Amino acid sequence: MLTYTLNLSVTGSGVQNVVLTDILPAARNFRLVRVLSCGDNTAYDSTQSLLTWTLPSPLAPGNYQMAYQAGVNNFIPAGPLW
Repeated sequence: MLTYTLNLSVTGSGVQNVVLTDILPAARNFRLVRVLSCGDNTAYDSTQSLLTWTLPSPLAPGNYQMAYQAGVNNFIPAGPLW
């Protein structure tokens, strides 16, 4: 399992309608979402390998972390993954 962490820093005044997305790299198999901070709505679209966090509005200034884990597929072709 690999753990990916996305860091979001909000400065100044709060922001509205924040949506954070991440596309899983090729040759990965999504296994689990683990949210480390802020109450949010997390969704995963397996057809696009797209992970989406819809954050609460207004989102107050501060630092936020979103993390997820992905496992490497059992059958990966030889050579570089990226």
